[in-house]
Amino acid sequence: MKKILSVLVCVCLLVSAMVFTTAAAEPTVVTYTTSDYSNPSTTGVTNASKTFNDGILTFSAYEGGSSGSVAFRSDEIRLYQGAYATLSATKDITSVTFNIKAKAAIGIDVSTSTDGSSWTVVKSGVSLTTSFADQTINFDPATKYIKISNTTKQVIIKSITVTYAAEGGETGGEEPTCEHTATSAVPNGDETHKLVCDACSETVTPVVECTDADVNGKCDVCEGDVAIPVQDPAADSTLSIVDAAALGASKEHNTYTEGKYYITGKIAAFQSNANATKYGNFYLADDAGNQILIYGLYSEDGEVRYDAMETKPVAGDTVKLYGVLGQYNGTAQMKNAWLIEHTPATTPGEGGNEGGDEGGDEGDDTTVATDPAADSVLTIEEALALGASKDHNTYTENKYYVTGEVVEYYTNYETYGNMYIEDAEGNRILVYGMYSEDGETRYDELEDKPEIGDTITVYGVIGQYNGNAQMKSGWLKAAPVVDDGNDDTTGDDTTTGGTTGGTTGGNAGNTDNSTTSPDTGDNMGAVVALAMAAGAALVFANKKRA
Repeated sequence: MKKILSVLVCVCLLVSAMVFTTAAAEPTVVTYTTSDYSNPSTTGVTNASKTFNDGILTFSAYEGGSSGSVAFRSDEIRLYQGAYATLSATKDITSVTFNIKAKAAIGIDVSTSTDGSSWTVVKSGVSLTTSFADQTINFDPATKYIKISNTTKQVIIKSITVTYAAEGGETGGEEPTCEHTATSAVPNGDETHKLVCDACSETVTPVVECTDADVNGKCDVCEGDVAIPVQDPAADSTLSIVDAAALGASKEHNTYTEGKYYITGKIAAFQSNANATKYGNFYLADDAGNQILIYGLYSEDGEVRYDAMETKPVAGDTVKLYGVLGQYNGTAQMKNAWLIEHTPATTPGEGGNEGGDEGGDEGDDTTVATDPAADSVLTIEEALALGASKDHNTYTENKYYVTGEVVEYYTNYETYGNMYIEDAEGNRILVYGMYSEDGETRYDELEDKPEIGDTITVYGVIGQYNGNAQMKSGWLKAAPVVDDGNDDTTGDDTTTGGTTGGTTGGNAGNTDNSTTSPDTGDNMGAVVALAMAAGAALVFANKKRA
């Protein structure tokens, strides 16, 4: 991750023969309206911020447990019931006047902070009526951070008028000691850093001694150990999933970056909670299996939530997203991401039809994807793509084998055995319902139940429900043994290869919990048939009992 120099402070002595006269300074009063937004309108989001065009004031709003969240509209700002908002400025604020109303008469609280994190109520119960009116709050001492809270009803703001504290005028007489803001540093030896500085203001506590060699009002060299802490990458940067997760993890609990970033990856799986497919909560992975949680997904303009999208990304699809990064309870995540690009997964299949040597319509080169052969052994990644290719609540006619480690239980797992299995690359699929090897006994009645940490093989139909790929009513099986044609045999030395065959037909289309065992098929060989007939002594490997 790119490291950028944070603001460094140098103290230097400016040599000047000039004597300055004192200039009076006046407070600055600025009125902001929604037409001053420096970024597009956003409606119905959970947490969001707006920076005004002059770059001094930022207005941020947060869900705060409300159902409606916050809306930035073309002519007003709306804080729905329970939401709260903050103002942060690069200058000291001495007063704020809100042109504001509420859906019903209420009193809101106004707080200040020294750092934007710990708040103190300075005015409680500021009265709001159902008609727009100006409400002025004065701050002594001045502050750069203001919070509006206790919105028991919807609050609507038309404009914000801010009075910024007067900035000191020029003083004269003696040579001033001044503070410079460094914008870059180039190491020159172990303890010396060449600095390029700008901006000069009075006062300050020295951090390091520095020299102004050419007396041009800028610090040239600082002596001493100058810390260069990590800052966030520039807004709108494109990050890898590894870097995005690291950036999110660097934040405090429920704290997010000011800037938004782009990331690209494949949807590994949706979260296992009731709201996952409502809001679009899923894990995004790169080719190496590194993952980050996406908590909420919206259309490219931020207006349409996942559940209302006409074409929803599903597990196995590749997406490019844009959003803020942070962490919640130690889990790095991108929050309320916007869907910038969407590439559906390729359905695994047998490939296209092969043409004959002569005759027929050449047609186009489009490959027609078909389901894998019945009783195929699929990777979890292949199973996810196959499930994603189906319509809602639609499943394959054939059954397949999938192996993985149990990593998470799903709702009602105690009764039905609903759980996620995962491969070494981090791909995971939901097994919705689990039965014994013969399909007779449901999970809650099994004597030896798979648990988290166990590696299991399940056999069942694959499809999707509400955009989530899954295996339905899986039977616990031993992993099929693939006949490579080189099995050792007894008897005549002229015998070569393995025995092939097995019964024909199968139970295609059987998606219920039939007690009919799956047909081994010609493609599996007698070795598999024998393993199944023997009851497959080892159905799953339990790491806890190993």
